[in-house]
Amino acid sequence: MLETVILTNARIPGQEGLQQILIKQGVIEVIAPLIPVDSETIPRWEVAGDWISLGGVDLQINGALGLAFPDLDKTNVDKLNPICEFLWKQGIDGFLPTIVTTSVETIQRSLSTLSQFIPIPHPSSPFPLTPHPSPLTPHPRRTP
Repeated sequence: MLETVILTNARIPGQEGLQQILIKQGVIEVIAPLIPVDSETIPRWEVAGDWISLGGVDLQINGALGLAFPDLDKTNVDKLNPICEFLWKQGIDGFLPTIVTTSVETIQRSLSTLSQFIPIPHPSSPFPLTPHPSPLTPHPRRTP
């Protein structure tokens, strides 16, 4: 990683006009229309009016790296950190792990495991797959 760099001609949410961004050791130090620094010693990266913003928050991630969150239990909970690192590298700063509609037992197990690490898991539907029809779930009725 470069120690210091200036991004030039960047569009920033909430800012008017093009901005320059001074980054030192991975940390944003200054955002301004013009940063008066020695241009000979600090590399400048032209972003040509592209938008620069923080990473996103994904409100529904069903799983990653071969693990669906409904399958999460104490035997594979060690995959959560690599999943978080992978999503971060994709530009996702935060996410809600989603438990898709499944059996009551599976939902309880995966929510119990997730709640030890992540404060707000996201159940996809308030109704697990049951023999009883529900008008609030998009999933088909399951026969016993």
